[in-house]
Amino acid sequence: MSAKSRVLELLIQKKGAYISGQEMADALQVSRNTVWKAVKGLQEQGYAICAVPNRGYCLEEKNSRLSKEEIQSHLSTALWRLEVCDSLPSTNTALKHKAQLGEPEGLVLIAQEQTNGRGRRDRSFYSPRDCGIYMSLLLRPSLEFSQAACLTACAAAAVAQALDEFIDGETQIKWVNDILYHEKKSAGILTEAAVDMEDGKLEYAVLGIGVNVYPPANDYPEELRSVVGSLFSQRTCREDVRNQMIARILDRFSIYYQTLPQKEYYDIYRQKSIVLGRPVQILQGANTWQGLALDLDENFRLLVQDADGRRQALSSGEVRINY
Repeated sequence: MSAKSRVLELLIQKKGAYISGQEMADALQVSRNTVWKAVKGLQEQGYAICAVPNRGYCLEEKNSRLSKEEIQSHLSTALWRLEVCDSLPSTNTALKHKAQLGEPEGLVLIAQEQTNGRGRRDRSFYSPRDCGIYMSLLLRPSLEFSQAACLTACAAAAVAQALDEFIDGETQIKWVNDILYHEKKSAGILTEAAVDMEDGKLEYAVLGIGVNVYPPANDYPEELRSVVGSLFSQRTCREDVRNQMIARILDRFSIYYQTLPQKEYYDIYRQKSIVLGRPVQILQGANTWQGLALDLDENFRLLVQDADGRRQALSSGEVRINY
């Protein structure tokens, strides 16, 4: 671990309080000049660190930068290995490349921004700097390809529950992978997988999670404003909230993932569904039809009744609510 990372860990442990350069130097067994250089480097990276003569250094409570050390300080599980990047075209794309090279399960790739963030059906996911959470998890579950939908549902339930801890009100889930707040999309899940053709099981899965925490400085692009929203309307005094959210999402997902076959997340997913009991429009390829969303089966297929009274169990497609 670099001196800069070790200095940051000490500052996080004493967050909001001052710690002298000599105290850090003694704890890390380095020179005070090394501590000073590390602090300068952290400040240049965007960390809000105050330096006061005769008092030392203080990582401010309002520090908003995403960092591995901050996230780890809030985590309750050692299941994940974190990697935080300044900018990536897409965390999913970057992590798939690592998966193909044999990276073990448990790596979480996090970006301050995405320049080519992706959602389902190759749609873009707007990912401006310092406004949201953009991360991907590498999984290697022992699952049949037909069970892959459980990963998306598991993640959706975990994300929705975790976000509820930070907001006034509750999130809802729009089948299959959208998290809504005040009936606008505030988070989404994108699961991409490779299949072992010999046994039909997943070779790996990359689970992408995107959360709109704050609105961009100049608002969302006009074409998104009617459907996309953020959890907070403006930046709050809880500037560290994104680090805390990531930790809570990972902790909650860990609980469900380690008992994935039991589907303990089914009831949460179903309770949070915004589509059940409502008239919906179904988009499947070039086909569009109207129906009534009735329920979810045990494999998270959406049971829909069409205008002629026929029932279908949907495992793919897109649902839009008819208001």
